Amino acid sequence: MNMTSKEIDDTFAKFGCKSEIEEISLKSKYAEMVADARAEYDSVFRQKEIFEEIFGAENEKLVLEDSDIYFAYKEKPLTNFGVVVLDVVHVHEIERVLFDVELLVLSQHDEPKIASISSLALRSSRWIENLGVSYRYSTIESIQNAIKIMAQFAPVTKIYKYSGWAIDSPDTYIFGGIEICAKNYLF
Repeated sequence: MNMTSKEIDDTFAKFGCKSEIEEISLKSKYAEMVADARAEYDSVFRQKEIFEEIFGAENEKLVLEDSDIYFAYKEKPLTNFGVVVLDVVHVHEIERVLFDVELLVLSQHDEPKIASISSLALRSSRWIENLGVSYRYSTIESIQNAIKIMAQFAPVTKIYKYSGWAIDSPDTYIFGGIEICAKNYLF
């Protein structure tokens, strides 16, 4: 059975999935939103539609209402703050890859701040406690899931802590932390 691209997109939408084209478009919208948020934190509140698209039918959501932002599970508020994933950082070492997320933390009770959190630290609630005493939450799992959903659309930065052939890309050489594509230099 051959399906047209519209039929494929409709099928994806029926099951709450995003087509590859929609996902690419959403990634570029998200990247623009991140650039705006870095320049002016409050611009996040003007981008409510992007978060509605990203979270769609998910149970975990980042909710933006007027000047309030918080995480919710099935419409029930979980926190008195919200975060926006600004960047996902892949730190490549010879034996492993570590992941960090750069978060814009917004709350009505405190000034906006940017925090860099190890993906391993997201497993516990300590990173929230390290933000300060004014940040309340009720469950960490839904917050983690919402951050992971946003991270799928966030810009990615790669940092290499070695020189040599890239472990995950056979035609790329790493020199001084910079990717050099071998195809461009081979005659």
